[in-house]
Amino acid sequence: MYREVFVPVDNSDHSHWAVDRAIEICKRSGGHITGNHVYAARLHDVRFRQLETGLPAQFQSAKEIKRQRKVHDKLIEKGLQLISDSFLDQTAKSCEAEGVPLTRQLLEGIHYEEVTREANRG
Repeated sequence: MYREVFVPVDNSDHSHWAVDRAIEICKRSGGHITGNHVYAARLHDVRFRQLETGLPAQFQSAKEIKRQRKVHDKLIEKGLQLISDSFLDQTAKSCEAEGVPLTRQLLEGIHYEEVTREANRG
């Protein structure tokens, strides 16, 4: 019947409900779940650039701003990946408890665009 059920997750009640329904479907059909979470690191980059003019004078040189951007980008990206992984960890626990295989998928971008792209990819 269903070989794969694609489930975007965000740790909300709606997300947990969707994971539970996907598990029910996969248990009946022998399928697996692809748990997907999209995070928007670039959105934070844009906001940081907007706030740069408010940095203290010692951080206003071109070299220092470049360094600050690099540090900020790494921190945001790593932090969002950790949060995203935690959402998929919860999905993995639910799937494991019911014996349903899970493929984890983390994507960076605009949520609805990435989810739509993945759903259309099949």
